[in-house]
Formats: sequence, C-alpha cells, structure tokens
Amino acid sequence: MEESENAIHTNTTRVYLDEKSKFKSFAFSKGAQMARYDLKVSMPHEHSEVELNGLYYTSGKQHLDNYINLDHIAPHCISRINYKGILNGESHAIFGGTVLVREGAIKTDSRQTDKNLVLSPKAEIDSKPALFIYVDDVMAGHGATAGNIDERTVYYMRSRGLDLETASKMLISGFAMEIIDKININELNNYLIKTYINTLPSYKFDF
Repeated sequence: MEESENAIHTNTTRVYLDEKSKFKSFAFSKGAQMARYDLKVSMPHEHSEVELNGLYYTSGKQHLDNYINLDHIAPHCISRINYKGILNGESHAIFGGTVLVREGAIKTDSRQTDKNLVLSPKAEIDSKPALFIYVDDVMAGHGATAGNIDERTVYYMRSRGLDLETASKMLISGFAMEIIDKININELNNYLIKTYINTLPSYKFDF
C-alpha cells in the first residue's frame, strides 16, 4: 500500500489453513514514516500450501518492519516466503521471518528468501530469517541477501546504448517486477506498475 510520508501504520494478519487448503498473499509497502506488518500462518492440517510474497520500498528516514511467523504443525505441507526490499535515503527496514517445523510435521517442504537492493550508503537493512526444525525427513532452507546495483551489468547495458539513468532504472524495476509478475491479474499488475514501479528512483553511481 502507498501512504502519506507522515503516516504511522500497523497491521496484523492471522491465517489458519485447513486440510488441502492453499493460501497466497502479496504485501506491497511504500511511503509510511513508520510501519510494522505482522503475519502469522498456522498449518495444523495435512497437505496445505502457503505462499507469502512481499515487496517493500523505503526512502528518506522511513522505518519499516516485516515480521512473519510460519508454523508447520502437520505433515506433508509446503510453504514459500519470497520477499524483496528496495532501500534508499537514510531509511531502515527489518525483515524477521521465522519458520517453525514441529515434531510430527514430516515431509515438510519450506523455503524462505529475503533479497534487498540498497541504493544509498546510509540505508540499512536487518534481515533475520530463522528456521527451527524439530523433526527429521524435511526439506527446508532460508537465505537473505543485500547489495547494490552491479556496476559491470550497468557498464554492459551502457555499451548497448543505454544512458546511466535508464540502465539503473531498468535494473531496479526488473528486481521489483519479479514479485509483481507473480500476480495474474492484469488490472492489478498495471496499477502496481503505475504507482510503484514507475515511481522508483535511479541509482547514483560514484563515477
């Protein structure tokens, strides 16, 4: 969601999955001075599936928290957490993703990633993916990355005739579009491209 730069926003979501049910969510964050999102998903029945996607952009002195708690209780369940962040200015973001695989939750298949593009040396991301497993015979993994735009890629794009600003905007937009492209609703895709992608900044290089 896009909010006033002076807004303070908190949101809490609780999800309970029944047997063979599927849940997919998308969280888009942009604009609030301070925001916190808490999402908790419980999977107490077999053969349920969950996919949690998120994209957040912070700038200025904004602060954003994303906390996810995913509880695997029953066997044969699948979970995916895919979040991406773009940070600019002196902003600060926190990603806390906790996946718990309890005793008895055999054949769990769980993956979580949080990838961040840092556009300013004063921006800060604290990414804290965590995985707690109390049973054997599961597939589970997690990872987090943070970095800026690859200058070698920009150099290659410039050698093909693109100016510096266009090249950097294309890379930033492409990074974000990986989340938006997961939505199969044309009207919503177009809205997000207009209000989110088209307003993203370019990257300021030292050269």
